Amino acid sequence: MYSSVYSGAVALKKLALEYTKGGSMAVTDKAIQGLKPRGTRYLVTDGRGLCLEILPSGHLSWLYRYRFKGKLEKVAIGSYPEMSLKVGRRERDRLATLLASGQSPAQKKRPAKAALASLSTMREFAERYYREVVVKHRKDPTDLRR
Repeated sequence: MYSSVYSGAVALKKLALEYTKGGSMAVTDKAIQGLKPRGTRYLVTDGRGLCLEILPSGHLSWLYRYRFKGKLEKVAIGSYPEMSLKVGRRERDRLATLLASGQSPAQKKRPAKAALASLSTMREFAERYYREVVVKHRKDPTDLRR
């Protein structure tokens, strides 16, 4: 039991060191391409709230992390190969100006997301899932379609 607690503390300390190291220098595209997945998710920071979350599956997601009224909040911006580093930084700057005007980007995104979910029917959802997930990740997606 002690060893698992200790190893968890070491992992947290290691993650904190990476977090502070990553915050001091901007991330490059070449460095992002060299990132490898680990057993748990971890973050690599670019600075000013822009983070790249690396999942154990190898998926890379852009996040904007910020404080709003004293609470830490985050909002997902997009996935790495589809959204480049330059576009991610531009989106971070847009969200930072929204935050500077006194609005939370995460709270601003929630109603739009809920409205999109309430408008779609099951058929529309299935079609969208097929287009965005199945076609991208299957070699032969025609056998799944009925």
